[in-house]
Formats: sequence, structure tokens, C-alpha cells
Amino acid sequence: MAEHKFHNKHHLVLDYTAQPEPFRAPVGGSSGEGVPRQNREAHGQSLLRQINELEPVFAQAHEQQVMAGLEEGFGLHIEFESFPNIELAFESLAAECSGIELLNVRDDSENKKILAAVFVPDGKLHMVPRCFKWVA
Repeated sequence: MAEHKFHNKHHLVLDYTAQPEPFRAPVGGSSGEGVPRQNREAHGQSLLRQINELEPVFAQAHEQQVMAGLEEGFGLHIEFESFPNIELAFESLAAECSGIELLNVRDDSENKKILAAVFVPDGKLHMVPRCFKWVA
């Protein structure tokens, strides 16, 4: 079938471009060294508290956006940061079905942290904790 695709390109010659090799399982994984032990419940409760503290900020932002003449796209940008030297599971921060979008991910090499910004639409702040499946 590959030859059929190139039947009219006789000037392309791809002989001996690859060679078979035996399968090798990828080496890697984390030994867990350098990752500080965290009390998941305490950390989760701290995140929930911080998210709940954003309710009045959301209301104020909505008011300012209306006063600025915006008619749609109300919401707030929230930035999450990792612990130093720890990867941030930024993929889990988006909940597209709720309109929560991952906007960008940055490497703060000076502080050895990963920063991720998300957009949370107005009225969807209660959906953010669902991004943290491990939070009780």
C-alpha cells in the first residue's frame, strides 16, 4: 500500500531506511526520591479552602467586567503552582465540558516550579475541585 501512494514519485527512493530491533521496555519511572510526602487530605482541604475564598473575587470580577462593557466571556484566570522540583499534573486542570480551559503552562526555573493558568467561567468555580480527583 505504501508503494501505491508513491507510484507517481519515481524520484523518491527509500531503500534500506530502517532496520528491525528487538523490543526493549522503556527505562524510567520515579524512585520517589525528592518528592516530599504530602498529607493528601490536608493538601486537598487547603486547595478547597483557597478555591472557596475565590467566590467574592469572582463576584467582584464579574461586576468589573460588566462595568467595562463586556457582554460575554465572564470568568476568572486562576494560576496553580507546583511544589518546587515537582511536576504539576496540569492536564487534569482542564474540564472542557464545564468550560474550564487550560490556558498555558510555564516553567519557573528560577523557583523550580511549574505554573499553569486556567480560565474558569462565571458560575463554574464549584467545578474546579472536580479537576482534583484525589481530593476527598
